[in-house]
Amino acid sequence: MTLADTPFISPIQRAHSGGFFWTVNRSRRIQAILEVASRVQKLVIIAGSESEATDVSERLTLRGLPVQLAAAPNTHVGRRSFDSGATTALVTTAEYVQKNGPVNAPLTIHLRPPISVRSYVKRLKSSVSAVHVTFVTPEDQQRAGALRSVLSPDLDPSGDEGIELSSVLDLTASPKAATVEAGRRRFAFRGELS
Repeated sequence: MTLADTPFISPIQRAHSGGFFWTVNRSRRIQAILEVASRVQKLVIIAGSESEATDVSERLTLRGLPVQLAAAPNTHVGRRSFDSGATTALVTTAEYVQKNGPVNAPLTIHLRPPISVRSYVKRLKSSVSAVHVTFVTPEDQQRAGALRSVLSPDLDPSGDEGIELSSVLDLTASPKAATVEAGRRRFAFRGELS
């Protein structure tokens, strides 16, 4: 199977209340973001590093999406422009939103799953959104599977293989922020996900 034959989008899996994992090939992430942005007025995109945030910001800008970059620790210009409604997307890092947050938007996209439940929960608190969508590339499948099992250990993984993007985006109108259910975190998670 060549890259051209690879499906653009795999089904979306529910990870917790307002949280979804979406399997997307790395080369298709920009197109997936553009599809989401065409249906949602504002979104936050959390990259793994400043360089990745800069790269994604440039790619989205070249594709015509109004984007602000706020990844450097003390950069507030992009954040102010986003908060005022002048741009559609804020591209940032987890470290930035944790230090300068919370950031509010109907939807947050995580370009990669974090390495622990603790860092994931910090992201949820720093980027307050009704929906959090985490892209899962093929190399992140194991990490995402382990993270998802801890977030919702009693969730039947086969029961939600067919969640459609449109039904996920419909949830962005909710005034409630995505949360990890307290009852589902009763078993302490020790260590990092491999």
